[in-house]
Amino acid sequence: MKNWLLRWEVVLALSLIGLFFLLNLLIASRSPYGAWLDEAGYADPGLNLVTGKGWTSMGDRVFWLGNSPLYPALLSVWVRIFGISMVSVRTYCYFLAAIGMFLFWLGVYRFKLLTPFYRLFGIVLLSSEYAMNWMERNGRYDVLIFLALAMVWVGASLPNPMARRSLIFAGCLCAVLAGIVCVPYIILLAGLITVLTRFTWWKEAVIALLGTGFGVFFVLGFYAACGHLHDFQETLKHQSSTSENYHFSRFIDPFFYPREDEGIVLMIVALVILSFQNGKNSLPDFGRWLAFGWLMVILMPFLMLVRGVFPMMYFYLLIIPLALSILQLATLIGQNTRGRHISILITLLLGITCLTGLPGRIYYSWKEWDLRDPQHMRDFVRSYIHPDDVVLAEPPFYYELRDYVKFLDIPPYIRALPPDDAARINVALIEDSDLPDVTRDFSGFAAVGGEWKKIAVFPTPEMLHGKVPSRSIHTYTLYRRNVIQP
Repeated sequence: MKNWLLRWEVVLALSLIGLFFLLNLLIASRSPYGAWLDEAGYADPGLNLVTGKGWTSMGDRVFWLGNSPLYPALLSVWVRIFGISMVSVRTYCYFLAAIGMFLFWLGVYRFKLLTPFYRLFGIVLLSSEYAMNWMERNGRYDVLIFLALAMVWVGASLPNPMARRSLIFAGCLCAVLAGIVCVPYIILLAGLITVLTRFTWWKEAVIALLGTGFGVFFVLGFYAACGHLHDFQETLKHQSSTSENYHFSRFIDPFFYPREDEGIVLMIVALVILSFQNGKNSLPDFGRWLAFGWLMVILMPFLMLVRGVFPMMYFYLLIIPLALSILQLATLIGQNTRGRHISILITLLLGITCLTGLPGRIYYSWKEWDLRDPQHMRDFVRSYIHPDDVVLAEPPFYYELRDYVKFLDIPPYIRALPPDDAARINVALIEDSDLPDVTRDFSGFAAVGGEWKKIAVFPTPEMLHGKVPSRSIHTYTLYRRNVIQP
């Protein structure tokens, strides 16, 4: 069995990666339901570049100050080829994820880590686990960071010193261009690997830090050349907890991150089980891999203290090294008969972990296939909103509205709008949980001003057919500004 897997491993790895790409693509129009806030926000500048509106964000008048200049720049190239649509943008993310997954597998293969079975199982685990699959599907820059760090991983496996260090440098530089938020993470990994390998990789760690430094220089240089360096620095400041009143609850919150993802809980349970095995003295490198796994579990929350939270969208930064550590430990203890039953138990735990993400998303997409059809949003928009309207709308309606109305903005950005632009908004499509009924309670809508009339509610009764939708399908109310006759 092992020899057969080894012989066909490359074909099987490519087949698995292709299968998960197709599974993601299968439900691209249904999950997530419509665009969500970050998806719309990070796609907008790339789509605006293609449509001649420049490096701008919501409203087409504000220079975009995101921390990932590479993501929208590459997206603009993608949509020139495949067109502008929600499915096209999401396919861009699945494509990047597939390349990243191949590079990650290739690095493990070249380092001769794990067994062929565990290398293939690792592809399934990292493609299916809840937070990992969300990273691939959330329409953010994280998938590009994943790809860039996978480049570093493959580069580290190259025997030629010049090729190895060049790819490490390039990968770290690209990772920062993909998202400057990964800088502390690269520093943490470089430090841990240097110490755990007893400084045998210190030159590669220095190269990684140099690439990271150049990446920071290029990002800051880009915004400086555009005349927005100070604005970008202010944006980074407001994204961290240092700009807020810091209190104890914000200090301890990142350490409770496993509650957000059952998959991580199961992986930590697997690490606990492995910690009680006696391989630390009898198996080579067992102690180092065990230490690496626990140090990532413990140190990642400290890394997130700068934000005051450890959001699920960054869990992949922990899950990837943690999964590799657990699988390598399971490989080591599975080499003898006594440890084989523990290896099987770990595999079962990780197998359950695989069920927490993509399978659930496929199930709910299939269950609500008709209800989640984007055509419903398109019909609703065309029925109640006119091309000359100036609209404030929730992110799920972003793709149906962006090239249909004069002006589109999203509720979280209301306060950043100039007063003249806010006064022009005459239609609002708002999630009921975000703002109360603005015809009665105007407090949450004060930045826009005026008096409003409720027009319609989405989803419509005709869509629901008496069924109760899942929690991911929210209720939205459409309002139109009252026109005061002279």
